[in-house]
Amino acid sequence: ESESSSLLAGPLDETVSFAETLFSRFGNLKTFLEQGHVNLTPTQLLLITLALGGMGIVACIVTGIPIWLAPLAAIVLCLTPFLFVIFKRKRRMRAFARQLPDALELVSRALRAGHSLAAGFNLVGDEMGSPICTEFARCYEEQNLGIPLDESLEAMTQRVPNLDLRFFATAVVLQRQTGGDLAEILDKIGTLIRERFKIWGQIQALTTAQVRALPDAAAAYVTTVGSADFGRYSIRIPAYTTYGAFIIYKVNDHLTARLNAVNMTDQTYYVAAY
Repeated sequence: ESESSSLLAGPLDETVSFAETLFSRFGNLKTFLEQGHVNLTPTQLLLITLALGGMGIVACIVTGIPIWLAPLAAIVLCLTPFLFVIFKRKRRMRAFARQLPDALELVSRALRAGHSLAAGFNLVGDEMGSPICTEFARCYEEQNLGIPLDESLEAMTQRVPNLDLRFFATAVVLQRQTGGDLAEILDKIGTLIRERFKIWGQIQALTTAQVRALPDAAAAYVTTVGSADFGRYSIRIPAYTTYGAFIIYKVNDHLTARLNAVNMTDQTYYVAAY
């Protein structure tokens, strides 16, 4: 039954590509693309990466840039698609984490109203926004195709590596095996997630306040003046080097304070002769 279910859930061309084999030692590239919701296959991503690397080398040759910079340009452009996927994945995971408490509360209300757990999943897929609606709707459709709920939840936790989602999946599996009030468990998980976000927001506010107490700009500088000879008068001014620094702090939109430190070594210099 599990083999037929996996056949129904997966595409017909479920063959391992060369790109997946190549990057398998670094992780599952297909899952990585799914987590970022990027509509590319591993092979397409590899082709785009190679094309950008070749464009970087050609651009260096055509524009006359030193040839030793060509490998550096190729590496930077080759990393661009992966950085793009990482950015989309990170943003999507954050959005999912923010939506999860509301989704759990919605499922809990559906259970209290007498609906099944699958109906609660379908409700989240219909009523909430992306990305959480996509994942819950996919889990609901997999159940309609005959895949067990345990396997659907496990697949969702792999696509979305979120610890709170793992707690939710574990709670569902345990409730189906041992019984219990799942609605109450979901309410407690949602409350726990909200409290964690609240504490994290307070930490960020305190961190921002500490950073705001730092100066807006600070720099140190060195000034060197060469010697000057006045042969006609047998006068020579020796060369000298001064050390200074400054700090700028913006008090508000209308007041800025600046502290200058000049001649920090406290030495005597001659700048002119009369």
